[in-house]
Amino acid sequence: MNDYVDITEDFFSSISQISNNRVVKSPFFDLLEGTRAIEINNPRLDTGLIPNELSAAELNFECSKPISESELSGLMNKLFKLLMSWFSSSSLPLTVLSCRYVEDIVHGYTMSLDRGIETFSLGDGVYNRVLKSFVVGLSKFIGIMITVGNTVLYEDEDITTRNMELDFLTDIMVDDVLNDLESAIGLVKRSAAQHKEHIIKQLMLLQDLNSLPILSNLQINLFGVPDLRQLQSFQDILNRGIECLKFIADHKQFYETQELPVGSVSKWVQASLGNRHIPGDVYDIGFDETFKQMTNVFEQLKQIFRKTNYIKDIEALDLFLKYDIQHMVNEYHVINKGIFQLFLIREDQSILGSVYHLSDLTLDLMNHVNVFNCNVSNPKTWNLNNADTELVMDALSQLLKDLEAGVYQNLTVYANNRCRQRQLINKNLLVWDSLQVQSENFEMEIYNNYKIGDKLSDTDENALPISSFIYSTKLELMIEFLLIGIELELYREFEIYSIYWYINYLTKVYINHSTERLLKFNKYKISKIVAKKKKSKNKQELEQKREKLTKINEALQHKIDYWKGFQRLINSVCLLLNYLQNQKMIKFDDLTANFITSFESLFRLRFKPFESIGVPSQLTFAQYSSSFASDVSQDEVINSLNMAKEALVEYNKSVTNDNEKQWISSLVKTCFSYILELKGGKNVFEVSPGYNTYFPKFTAKLPVIE
Repeated sequence: MNDYVDITEDFFSSISQISNNRVVKSPFFDLLEGTRAIEINNPRLDTGLIPNELSAAELNFECSKPISESELSGLMNKLFKLLMSWFSSSSLPLTVLSCRYVEDIVHGYTMSLDRGIETFSLGDGVYNRVLKSFVVGLSKFIGIMITVGNTVLYEDEDITTRNMELDFLTDIMVDDVLNDLESAIGLVKRSAAQHKEHIIKQLMLLQDLNSLPILSNLQINLFGVPDLRQLQSFQDILNRGIECLKFIADHKQFYETQELPVGSVSKWVQASLGNRHIPGDVYDIGFDETFKQMTNVFEQLKQIFRKTNYIKDIEALDLFLKYDIQHMVNEYHVINKGIFQLFLIREDQSILGSVYHLSDLTLDLMNHVNVFNCNVSNPKTWNLNNADTELVMDALSQLLKDLEAGVYQNLTVYANNRCRQRQLINKNLLVWDSLQVQSENFEMEIYNNYKIGDKLSDTDENALPISSFIYSTKLELMIEFLLIGIELELYREFEIYSIYWYINYLTKVYINHSTERLLKFNKYKISKIVAKKKKSKNKQELEQKREKLTKINEALQHKIDYWKGFQRLINSVCLLLNYLQNQKMIKFDDLTANFITSFESLFRLRFKPFESIGVPSQLTFAQYSSSFASDVSQDEVINSLNMAKEALVEYNKSVTNDNEKQWISSLVKTCFSYILELKGGKNVFEVSPGYNTYFPKFTAKLPVIE
């Protein structure tokens, strides 16, 4: 206590004059603002001090003052950099709105009743008029992305707006902006500018940026012949944008040496408009990063749009969403994440803007697993009176409607960042678990009351086809939930075994369910068709059904083969970690003395999201504790990894999707890396990034001796 000074008496003496022991503040201040009021004159918190930092040129800047050709090109270059800086986890006041010309246009539009594009002005000079068109185009693109962000992205997570209550030209039509930019290009061509091409490329690039959201309105002929004219038209926009970006990147020295009007970019906007946030410096990611990101935007959209035009069936759509979107989402720019989500499913619930709607997708997903040619979904086989038929149909329609809602929730996952994907999957698990209960009740009720249903085999066991489809979907979500947690490094080193152990359990359940119910049920339906075909006159229709069921089973078997290879790898990892524990490199069944809780409590916490799920049954801590084997050898682990590797290599031979092939290859490399680490014979455990996001590198290395 000798190092401390008792200030109790002084403190209470100093506040004795405060009436009722309360700090006096305006009732219009909320808690946060009231706290900030105490920080007046603190440069880090008080925006009122910003004018003291600004130069006379920044304080008295006039947007109508004539600008030069160099200043025009320099401003457009700077605004491109500020735009992409906004998308790089910054906010509008610290980026684009720091430009006085943007503030002038957007603030004037917000305050004006006359909102036509012809009312904008930044002065009468030729280059001022061109700059006006550019700033309007840039502001419109920002407005579009704010709308996209409010619809499908997450504030302060994917995008940070803080628009200072400004309206970014929401009522201005994109076509009017594009035409205005075209007029500006014509103005440059007729001007005396010495570097016309350099300026025109910047204007054309902004035209192409404003054209990107058109993708969310395009209509894809899903599962059909692609509309080559539409495909080429949008590809032309993307190719022109890429060409402009290459030109600008190749002429970096020119653009970076152009002048900026003195005082045109500053912290002024943070003090001049309603600002509820702490002050910050203007943020600029630089020329190279700006145009690298822009190029990625165009290249990624080009690839996505081309692939969506050649999706031939429901299996290809599933692979595209999983491997080209969900697993690749971290590589996609936030612009593309937002645009794609709007492109995928529209307000009218059409998929990719096609005639194929959410209801069609839901039925196809079911039919391409096990529901095709089932009595439960075919009223023609029911043999009921009209009243009972209507009653069952109403219940079935409600179930299908609820199923559509579940499928819709799954579709909203794909374009989100991986952390948000995991949160949404966690939420969707409850939806699909409820759907399973609802479906089982429906199928059992109509089977018991009306003898409507399907047999799994020649026994009387009810196949419960709709419930079986829902269960398989739920199992995939449960597995994905845990795997993304590994990717996001949410688990501590001593927890990692429990996660893989649980995934191993779930994959076994999934494979068994797919084999013993889905595949078996489809085979039984095929055998019934073959038997019926011998006695029926309508052999062609029955043969078509048999062929379709055969194709469904082939696709299902292909999927099972993947999961078998994946499960072998998961099981190998469990053996590997078990072996490492036996070698006393790490303990997976106990905590250090520093923890205030038990490992059992931590175990229950980790798997709490599954607590409310009825099936599959939740594994207990006792089962986890008894899962360790004391006799796991290095050779056993290596043999298991080799078997997993061989299964994945064999599966990869039949893969046609490029990104799926790369994904499987990364799993094969993971097997190799684990084998090499084991043969290293070292004795300290460490986790680091691996070849596949679901499988980190487990390094057993010698300790550093200082």
